[in-house]
Amino acid sequence: MTTLVKKTIAENLPCEIMYKLNAKQDIDEYLAYESLKRVFEIQDDKVRSTFLGMILSGVMIKGARLSEVVGLLNASLSLDNMIDISKIKINLPKGERLLGYAGSGKKGIKTINISTPAAIVAASCGVYIAKACSHSTSSLTGSSDFLNNLGVNINIGMDKKIKGLEDIGIAFFSIEDTTPKFAKLYGGLFYAPHALSYALAGLSLPVEVDVMAYGLSHHNIQLSIDVFKHYGFDNAMVFNTTEDGIHYIDEVGISGSLNLIGVKDGVLGRAIICSISEELNFKNKYTMYDIMQKATISENIHQAVLAISGRGDDALVDVISVNAGLMICLSRKAISLKEGYCLAKKSIVSGQAYNKLKEIIEVYEGSQKEIQKWLV
Repeated sequence: MTTLVKKTIAENLPCEIMYKLNAKQDIDEYLAYESLKRVFEIQDDKVRSTFLGMILSGVMIKGARLSEVVGLLNASLSLDNMIDISKIKINLPKGERLLGYAGSGKKGIKTINISTPAAIVAASCGVYIAKACSHSTSSLTGSSDFLNNLGVNINIGMDKKIKGLEDIGIAFFSIEDTTPKFAKLYGGLFYAPHALSYALAGLSLPVEVDVMAYGLSHHNIQLSIDVFKHYGFDNAMVFNTTEDGIHYIDEVGISGSLNLIGVKDGVLGRAIICSISEELNFKNKYTMYDIMQKATISENIHQAVLAISGRGDDALVDVISVNAGLMICLSRKAISLKEGYCLAKKSIVSGQAYNKLKEIIEVYEGSQKEIQKWLV
């Protein structure tokens, strides 16, 4: 490479990354990092957003590589000093594992909020969970929207969150709070998975976790687990579900094909594809339509709370139970997904899960009266 070319590259960041993408060439970690850092410095909102869209989506269209994703993630996390910061260590009882639970969002099929009710149910079964949350862009009800409408104040101080995690087994960490500078530049721009979707929500958690459960609404779960392994996660699982190989949800579904891959004690396993409906022998024949979001935010929350209380639609109870079951299994409180699913469903039917929800509302400075209206 001549001196002139090197000088041209340095002077034309972040355009250089676009030239390479147009030529269908891979990008090294340094160029990805420096280019996105330069984009974040652009003052014009329209120009900055355009570059963000072109780079993060362009990498996906070309076919993302580990070096590219790592460079882009490092640039994004560095805005809020999340690369060098020491994560908070939680004091748990001996033998317990803290599970980080996050998802990419940007689903191909818009469902009710599944992950947060599932985390609540898993916590009611004794799982310690650090749940990443965010407001929705393309769906009606993101995790933060769900909690806020229940009267949960996810903006309580970090000390209270940590104490709540130690006392009741669950804490909610808003991505908008843990990475505020990044969120200000990024929020509301993307409606489909992009190059940061492989791990960003999981990496944004401010606490040190023992195992990561990450939902990815994109087919390339292999790359996602490689990213987590790169960042030092020795125990993690990435999963999604699809009915057609095009439209993915970042949860365990109750129809179609479940895809998952994990790393256990530093050893990468093989990808698995299976049918959850066959594995768990559901009494009903479900489709994605059965878990799709409702017409309004209120109806989404109403149906989810009914499901947590054991009075909801069978499909919603089952999809919440199977996702909680995965967390129970990853926390080594069940030896199989089926056993975890059964434990979660038992907690729902017995009222234990609903009691955990009430406990969460109290710790997070909400009103017990507020929850009652969602059961009517």
